[in-house]
This record gives sequence, C-alpha cells and structure tokens, in this order.
Amino acid sequence: MVCMIQARWLGRALVVLHLCLPSRAVVAAAGGPAATGVQDPGAALMRRQFAESMPDPVLINQRGERLRFFTDLVKGRAVVINFFYADCDRSCPLANGTIRSLRSEFTESFGRSVRFLSITLKAGTDTPEVIARYAKQHAVESAHPDVPDWHFLTGNPDEIRALRWHLGMREKDPAVDGDPAQHAAMLVVGNHATGRWAKLNPLVRPSLVREKAQRIIGWTAAQRYADIRAQVAASAGRRAEPDPAPPVLPPEEPEEAPLPILGRLETPLSGVERGGTPVSTSPLRGKVTVYGRIYTLCPHGSQAVLAAMKRLKDAFGETGEFHLVALSPESTRDTPAFFQSFATLAGAVAEDPWWFVISGKEAVDRFTRSGLGLDPPRPIPAEERLHPDEEEEYDLRLVLVDQQGCIRGRYEVFHPDPFLSQDAAWQIGADTAKLLSQPLPDPNRP
Repeated sequence: MVCMIQARWLGRALVVLHLCLPSRAVVAAAGGPAATGVQDPGAALMRRQFAESMPDPVLINQRGERLRFFTDLVKGRAVVINFFYADCDRSCPLANGTIRSLRSEFTESFGRSVRFLSITLKAGTDTPEVIARYAKQHAVESAHPDVPDWHFLTGNPDEIRALRWHLGMREKDPAVDGDPAQHAAMLVVGNHATGRWAKLNPLVRPSLVREKAQRIIGWTAAQRYADIRAQVAASAGRRAEPDPAPPVLPPEEPEEAPLPILGRLETPLSGVERGGTPVSTSPLRGKVTVYGRIYTLCPHGSQAVLAAMKRLKDAFGETGEFHLVALSPESTRDTPAFFQSFATLAGAVAEDPWWFVISGKEAVDRFTRSGLGLDPPRPIPAEERLHPDEEEEYDLRLVLVDQQGCIRGRYEVFHPDPFLSQDAAWQIGADTAKLLSQPLPDPNRP
C-alpha cells in the first residue's frame, strides 16, 4: 500500500527535467532578463554557441590567481555558477549551503570535472583579500584530490556586470539590477562539452536541485573523470588508483524527518456545498484533508490552487481516506449555483471527495485564520483592484491536515516564481502520500 500510494503521486508529479537559458539576443530583445522560474516556456535549448559567445574577463580568485573566466574556468568543463557578495546575510548563506552540499555529493560522481564559481556583485569592495577571508570562512580548500574546485572570484565591476547579463541575471528595472541586495539567488549550471545550460533555484529542496544539476552536468562526465583524476594524481606525485568497475550511482536520499505539527484544527466549519447541501467539516476527522481558500474574482490564483487540488484528487481520490475542501465566503457572486459550474470547470464532479463550500464571511475568515493558520485578508486599495468587487487579497496557501486534525503543512502553490510553486505542489503531494502511508496512531495511547 505504501509503495502504491507514493508511486501514484510520483507518476503524476510534474518535474521539469530539461532547462535552458535564453540567448543574448533573446535577453536584449526582451529588454531584461529571463523569467525567474526554472525555464522560460518559449526558450529553446541552447547548445555550444551560448558558451562560445561568453565574455572572457580576467578574474582573481581567493588564492590571488588571475584566471580568464571562459578560457581557464569554463572551457571543457561542467560548472555551477552563482553571484554573491561578502556581507550578504540573506540569500547568500542559503545558496552557499546548497553549493556546499552539491560539492560534497559530486565528489565521488564527478570529481574535478565540475567546478563551482562564485562571482562577487561588489567587486569594488570585495577585493582579493576580502574574498580570501570569505573563502577561508567557508573552508573551501581541500587536499582531497577528488573534491571539486570552488573559486570565489572578483574583478572589474563593468566586466562582471556584462558577464552577469550574458548569464541571464539581469533585472528589467535598472535600480533593482544595480542593487546587490536585490540580486536573484539562482544557480547557472552548464556543461561546455555538451552545450547544456540551465538556471536553477538553490533555495528549494536540495534533492530537487541535485537531481536537476546532475541531469544538466550529465552522468557521462564520470567516464571522462578517470583521465582528469589521473592528471590530478600525477601532479600530486602519486599514482592514480583505477576507477572501480561498478557504475557511479546517485547518492542515496537521507532518511526523511517526520512532518512537523504546526497546530490543530479544533473547531469545524459549517456551510453549504455546491449542490445546496448543508455540510460540516466534522465528519472529515479520520481522513487526510487539504483545505484551500479561493475567490473567483482572482482567476490566476484560484486557477493555480484548483489545479494543484485536482492533481491531488487524481492521485489520492480513490483511496477513500482523502478529501479536499475549497472554501469561499458567501457573496452575491459566489452562490452555491455559481460554485456548481465553477467546480465543473475545475474538473470536479459530484462523486469526487472534493467539496466546494460556501459559508458566511466572518465564519470563513475565523476558520482560515484561527483554525488553519492562514494570514488574514489584506485590503486592496481601489486603484490596485483588477475588479471593482475585489476588495481583499487572501492567503491562497493549501493546508494539509492529518487524520487527527493536526496541521502538517502550508504550501504556496501560487507564487510569482514558478519554480517555487511547482516545488510546493510537488511537496504537498509527497507529504500527503506519506500521511496516507503511515499507520494511524492508537487513540488510547497517551
């Protein structure tokens, strides 16, 4: 049962495997950078020409070595590139943690056929001496012959900006583009030998970042690694050990921690279902339930929420132990009759374990805020409204509740960054599968 439930979700999960960067011409024509998501929908897979046209400025690393970016660091290699600055205390430490994890995991599989390149956004103040101290703090130097190199780099500010723009790290607003504190925390992953390039978000699940980076770098790098390892060993004055016969396999996933308990849903909500039938959430105790607040005046947000709920329904609806509840306050527009057609458009039929519940605004606000732990509605100024009746903006996170009424997660399936929304949609499915696969605790046990 455990494998079947998890396989059902994994088989339906949407995972983007092949990613790409826009060409310099595409960036220029757009007047700004590529979208901040994993992949621009209209971008074509770039091949060797992307790297061949890459700027080749002279940069200085933490050891004081002067290296040309393309000629000495990228050509013929797989690389993971990011931008940072020494006094960054927000996204940089998180990105560095992801890079440190990738570097450790790639030691056995890729070795020194991959390089990590961190380029400062404050070349004026991040001098070679500053980045040397920064690199020492991160303990990047290693005597191990197989640990991938990690270069922290500084240089001419104008040349670094041109390089950053070429890599797709350019904001349309010049004020934002020129402010290092607002830089995008993205990784540029590429393999010059194969011509494959991608932008990845380092702030999502490490296993997802690792999987996508591996696919861009390519497992075939392990075959070339034997020659590189021999060169490193020869330079160290010792004989290289032969590679083991078995093929290199991806690192095993660490044992997953149990889901946190974020609160408890104590008071049920009563309302009217789309067909006009009175319902209460009380009978849902004993089932894994996902709640989501929607409002039909917000087409994009509600569509994202309903699409994520439909994928969950398709994956777990037949288990008999799972239920979905879409909530909305009653209004002149959102009536049970309107919700009937709205649910049909969302792909829900009357027999599905998926309610579309309408209740009084005060009751819905209290249930979502005090019960589910969602943020209170935010008033929308009249000049910002897309519709005259759209007076408030709601927290559209999905909430996962287990069989005992404990809140186990809140998931932002509607987010400006499609990478984060895709990851949240995947994560709620994985967490739902985990809850459905676990045996129910003994209610008599203290």
